[in-house]
Amino acid sequence: MVVAGDKDLSKRGALKVLFVYRDYPPETDGGGGSYLAAIAPALVLRGHDVHILSCVRGQQAGTYFDRGVHIHRADQLRIPGLDRLTRALAAPFTFARIRAGLSVLAHYRRLDVHFDVIEIADWGAEGWALALVHSKPIVAQLHTPLAVIARYSDVRNKRDWAWASRLEHFAVHRADVITSPTSTQLRSFHEVGWLKGRDVITIPHTVDWYSWSDALPVQESPPTVLFLGRLERNKAPELVVQALRIIQRRIPDAKALFVGRSIGERDGLPYLEWVKLEASKTGGCEFMGQVPRSEVCRFLSMSRVLAVPSHFESYSMATLEAMAAGRPVVVTAATGAAELVRNADAGRVVPAGDPEALAAALLPFLADAAYAMTVGERAKAATRTELDPDRIAAQREAAYRQAIAVFYRRVRVSDRFELAKGH
Repeated sequence: MVVAGDKDLSKRGALKVLFVYRDYPPETDGGGGSYLAAIAPALVLRGHDVHILSCVRGQQAGTYFDRGVHIHRADQLRIPGLDRLTRALAAPFTFARIRAGLSVLAHYRRLDVHFDVIEIADWGAEGWALALVHSKPIVAQLHTPLAVIARYSDVRNKRDWAWASRLEHFAVHRADVITSPTSTQLRSFHEVGWLKGRDVITIPHTVDWYSWSDALPVQESPPTVLFLGRLERNKAPELVVQALRIIQRRIPDAKALFVGRSIGERDGLPYLEWVKLEASKTGGCEFMGQVPRSEVCRFLSMSRVLAVPSHFESYSMATLEAMAAGRPVVVTAATGAAELVRNADAGRVVPAGDPEALAAALLPFLADAAYAMTVGERAKAATRTELDPDRIAAQREAAYRQAIAVFYRRVRVSDRFELAKGH
């Protein structure tokens, strides 16, 4: 049944918004966490009541406020026999998503808050159980589902990935509205058959540019390339190593910093160890591991340019944060932020998988600090205009109101159908 007044929320009024994302800094972080850290407070400043539900296995439960946002942290459910079933069927990705979705639904009900709209993400399928129940309007945000990254990964158990991918697909396609940070990204989703018959609203990510304004001026930084993100096959950190080898023929003291944790394996080695082996043929590579979010600005200050050599990247919050810190960026054409970089003339866009092209794009910034500063200033200006938090929050608000309208229109049709059946 339609609750009186709910339909009016599609046009006006403050909203109660729930984000279902495992990552939110500082306890848990990642691309989704960086996205939430920027957009959630911006929605609060527009007068909305914003909550984030983070369900992570082994996480200490608790609720607190961060810049006006309600953060609800919870452990995942202990489901008898699920671990044994996971091992028996050799399907860790699938059962991790089953556990995550059921945990989210259970803790969502315990919150006992009447939310107007819920936002879920594709990766991890955390919202699949909420989408199954579908008692509230849902917005699905496209990030990086397994169906896309499987094309760039060493998939050993294809059956497990296929099942897990179906859960992610189910959660997204049950949503009332689907959003994406870039139209460039959508090509990859169409290629894996994810978006048949669905419209997608494009809304860029925002970045809290003020938080990155403390970075040192780029002209004071040494000729160092920064790689910021997970060390994994899809993000291709080894391409930075290979590009640096070429660059050092012209700039012997050029260096590369790698900040991020290792994910997965390659050739039987943890990915970090595999990249280090590749880097042993090249001097000047430093691996810092995962660092607290509060330390990222320091590493940006130590670098003159950011490299994002990914085979696929939904939008790359690291790109936006580096731009906000006044750094030029070099990204691949497979990165969602490529369009912004081109339009703002904030760096260079290169083909994925091409270390020579990457080296040629990085070289001018490493060789000329003044030029890096000029381009970095354009990058910084773009984050303050094109990605202004209030501007992007207004666009997300419009998407939420559209989801509310779609949801209650469907409910009214269902009510009329049930009434007709009764007669």
